[in-house]
Amino acid sequence: METQNQLKKLQEIELSILYEFSKICQKHNLTYFLVGGSCLGMIRHKGFIPWDDDIDLGMPRKDYQKFCEIAQAELPDNLVLQNFDTEPKCGLVFGKIRKQGTVLSEDYSYHINMNQGVWIDIFPYDFVSNNKWVRKIDYFRTLFYKNMYIIKSGYKNPHPDRIMYRIMYRIAKTIVFPFSLNFFIKKLKRNMMKYDDTEFVFPYGGAYPEKDLFTKDLISSTISLPFEDYYFLTFEQYERYLKQLYGDYMVLPPEEKRQSGMHHIHQIDLG
Repeated sequence: METQNQLKKLQEIELSILYEFSKICQKHNLTYFLVGGSCLGMIRHKGFIPWDDDIDLGMPRKDYQKFCEIAQAELPDNLVLQNFDTEPKCGLVFGKIRKQGTVLSEDYSYHINMNQGVWIDIFPYDFVSNNKWVRKIDYFRTLFYKNMYIIKSGYKNPHPDRIMYRIMYRIAKTIVFPFSLNFFIKKLKRNMMKYDDTEFVFPYGGAYPEKDLFTKDLISSTISLPFEDYYFLTFEQYERYLKQLYGDYMVLPPEEKRQSGMHHIHQIDLG
């Protein structure tokens, strides 16, 4: 985990990446929104949650795809877009913008030949079926292909000390062996983008699969609010969003739980 000084510097770098991202979105009229802990920090702290070490963004799929098409040409030279099209071995079903000349690698992927710089995450929000049971089938099918893609990309077992994980990891390695990375990427694209317009949206790469399903009106309107020294966008219905994810979101957690705990950092070099 980062020291306090590292955390502050890391947040500064991530904020600078977010600023460049937002400039491109504004220029091209692309919709985005702060999500997860970044949205919570915006509302509760007017910036980062003090112990948070990342920035999470969401975009409607169509805006996400447009951003990916223009990002390489419009991002500053020290920033790169990373997703399964730009770096097939990254193992991601969403996008990251990473900063060149820095390192923020994780225990299970530090060895993979991909950009390992400090990042912010961008989660595309996809339309999903209006039928509850079809949604479940689609979700678990996508989850299967996502896990197979991650293992085919070369990620290490995140829980090598647990025997069931070791067994499942070995079985999965055998399953993926005859297939290419592109096979799993095509399957993921087909499953995540199979609906053009329904009543519900869902971020397949998100961290809250049980809570992240919303009606599409959530992503149809945004509001500009302060975050650190800038203004960025989040859901106009942020209260509805945060209640569904966190419950009584304005109440601080107990001190012993005020830590990120989300990233298993292998190496950190902030340049």
